[in-house]
Amino acid sequence: MRPVGYSIAGIVLAAGASERMGSPKANLETPKKRTLLDLQCVLLASSGCEGVSVVVGADATAIRERNSALDVEWIENSDWRNGQFSSLIAGVRSALASGAQGAIVLPVDAAGVSESVVMALIETGLRNPHLDAVVPEYEGKKGHPVYLSRTFCEALAALDPNSDNARLDMQLEGARSIVRLLVNDPNVVKNINTAEEWKDFSSGPA
Repeated sequence: MRPVGYSIAGIVLAAGASERMGSPKANLETPKKRTLLDLQCVLLASSGCEGVSVVVGADATAIRERNSALDVEWIENSDWRNGQFSSLIAGVRSALASGAQGAIVLPVDAAGVSESVVMALIETGLRNPHLDAVVPEYEGKKGHPVYLSRTFCEALAALDPNSDNARLDMQLEGARSIVRLLVNDPNVVKNINTAEEWKDFSSGPA
């Protein structure tokens, strides 16, 4: 059971240029006309995140217009060209301002992750408040999304996004306490980069 007064923010990173895809990944549609961003936001909300933020940069206007019905906080990252870490910092700063005790960070193209995985990440983090982060692992590979504690979010928010160590993987390697949570979901180590990959994924029931 979640401790009383604890809230977990959901952060979707959708600021990249999607160059390999050729169009915004966030706006990719299933046969039922649901966007990938919609699927990701619903996943976080249904898994227990209280408040979902979407960080946009490239194609921000197109993404917001196509997904205008979503009940999310939109965060525009004007420094998106500096890489995903700048978007992460923008997201965790918003989570901290909301008073959240932690955050689930999900790249928009990490599609198909199960609700049970996200719930397990949150539960593990809240049951072990000393942890900086909880990272899912499938067959020896680290994946997404990740759970970040409030303390770890504060450390990330204080970093210069242009510094040499401005990468989440480097920060996780140097974390004080981290758990790699074994999961039985191959989607945690996959992402959508091409139209063919999206076609294969979206042929499912979504």
